[in-house]
Amino acid sequence: MANDQQPFVCNQDPALAFLERLIARIQSDQVFCTALDACVSRGDTNGFFALLEQSDLDPDCTWELDDDWLEGLVGGRGGLPLALALLAGSLGAGHGLQALPLAQLALTTNPSQPAPWLQHALPLIRHFEGLALEAYLDPVGVVTIGYGSTRYPDGRAVQLGDRISAEQAEQLLAHSLQEHYGPALLEAIPPARFYSPRQQAALISFTYNVGSGALRSSSLRRRLLAGDDPQQVIAEELPRWSRGGDRELPGLVRRRAAEVALFNAGRYG
Repeated sequence: MANDQQPFVCNQDPALAFLERLIARIQSDQVFCTALDACVSRGDTNGFFALLEQSDLDPDCTWELDDDWLEGLVGGRGGLPLALALLAGSLGAGHGLQALPLAQLALTTNPSQPAPWLQHALPLIRHFEGLALEAYLDPVGVVTIGYGSTRYPDGRAVQLGDRISAEQAEQLLAHSLQEHYGPALLEAIPPARFYSPRQQAALISFTYNVGSGALRSSSLRRRLLAGDDPQQVIAEELPRWSRGGDRELPGLVRRRAAEVALFNAGRYG
């Protein structure tokens, strides 16, 4: 880094003071930077916490005291280490971030712009969900419309007898993915923030199909959080979710294969 770089100063509250100490350490300790970079590459949340505990940067554990600040950073306590590691990795790589505003630490998408993964997720999900302009009962008895939507943007549940246009179906799907399923993926698997848009789209398609609860309890999630190779995990775990009841469903087999291909090869079909 340039010798004339100005130190980052943030003394508004204890959590920001902790961040100031962290950045000062990054700027002065190359070994510490290298260790943080390794955590970023592995998505290793536990390793990041271990570095904090060993560094005496935060003897008062202030990162656990200011929940509002944590929520403002990345939408939850679980993403904080990766947000700081991303900042650390940028500094360690010589980008020379200076006087960084708090808002720039957030790893969330600008709500006024479509998420980068959306253009890859929409056609995949449209293809496998199919379009229904009149509400119907899905195989498990849930009232559904459009491309598998069960609720409207205002929170109302879809009711039998409801009808929508193709344009409304598209809007419902995009809203559901950006407001619910995308955030659910990044909350459940924080390392997914560092995946490519196509890889994120593959996992969001999977989550849209099986549900965020199933994602959170899955061995796929446990393996990714443990630092296993993502491409191997996706190739081994996604095909397991191709059954309906006690039999394998050809449509789900094809969908899982397309999601694996999009994640590992960047394309499908």
